[in-house]
Amino acid sequence: MILILCRNLKTMIIDTLKIEINGLQILKDKHLNNFHSKTNTKNRPTTWFFNPDKTEERYLPVVELKEFTEYDRFLIRKISAQFSAPKIINKNNYFGIDENDYHSLIEKLEKDFDYIFNDNVVTKNHIINADIQSVAFAFNFVLPNSFPNTIELLKIIPFLSLGKRYKKIKPRFYPHEEEFGFNVGIYNKQVGARFYDKGAQTINCSKTPEEKEISKKIKIDLLPRNVARFEITFQNRTPVKKHLTTKLGGNSLQERKLHEIFNNNLCQSILLEAFNTLANDLDVQSVDFPLIPVERAFRIAKRAGLNDYDVYAFIGRARAVQQLGSLQLSLISDNYYDRRERFRTNKKMEKIMKLNPLPTFTYKEIFDKCRDQLERFKIMKPEDFMDYGLDKQFE
Repeated sequence: MILILCRNLKTMIIDTLKIEINGLQILKDKHLNNFHSKTNTKNRPTTWFFNPDKTEERYLPVVELKEFTEYDRFLIRKISAQFSAPKIINKNNYFGIDENDYHSLIEKLEKDFDYIFNDNVVTKNHIINADIQSVAFAFNFVLPNSFPNTIELLKIIPFLSLGKRYKKIKPRFYPHEEEFGFNVGIYNKQVGARFYDKGAQTINCSKTPEEKEISKKIKIDLLPRNVARFEITFQNRTPVKKHLTTKLGGNSLQERKLHEIFNNNLCQSILLEAFNTLANDLDVQSVDFPLIPVERAFRIAKRAGLNDYDVYAFIGRARAVQQLGSLQLSLISDNYYDRRERFRTNKKMEKIMKLNPLPTFTYKEIFDKCRDQLERFKIMKPEDFMDYGLDKQFE
């Protein structure tokens, strides 16, 4: 019954954020008792860190600041803080947050900074006017019960592509006695994309009491275990300004603030655009299409209405994608042929597939279900499970 409910409850998250807060009045001798310092060379300022112990039950931001001795020996005017927004609010990032949680985040961050600095030196106004240095947008896909497990979907991600801008792919296993996971990264210095097994990660990496409680519920099927998490990260200020300017207007030099990204339409647009590029029908169909035995491939293609030439063309492309991956196929093709010709060929193949649709197999069906969840964009929150005893740890 709970799993049926979960099919209509999906998770949108603005997850990891790094912000820079300016205009502070932080005194080294008064406010940095919880910090440790690292002295650099003579030409560089001392760096101070607040990095909470991961074994502690309370989740807190990681804070960094520099002591500019050439200006003022004792006064530090700005800090950088990195944190997971859902963990600040819910003490876990299994459940989602949305634009309605913005004010709650500001209030809880102010209290956390009070604890870190032993004083109210970082106010709500400081946080509201903080500059965004990096941000990760994420969405949890709850896979249907008919699909065996999350890793079977993640295994084919390295064969898909977000375009030639993303040239690094890092699949990674993290084994565990009870669970296993799979993490695929596609990234460069400006933008990153990740797909991973959120159910396994929650079970394996639980730290706070809230995370451990959720892990217990997942193990006994009171919460979905079969969850694939998709993340898009703007790694630094340059892509934050560049990409948000295209979405929000303004210019690529202006700093972006928290209230601008706490916008459901913006988050959905960024995630859906990236997902549609990654999971385009031609590449997914190429990975999904059964090639062995070959006779079966021809029989399926013939029933779909493909002519002899198109069958050979599609089977050849599907074989190349399943062997090399979509990105590598594009890179190799561009070494020998004009990339514009490759683009036209892919468009022609997409048109053929639309006119003669092939049957839907396992992966194509799953990607279609994920796209449907992302388009409906329903947020899964702790209060959705209050009837099942999950509200107590969020009081």
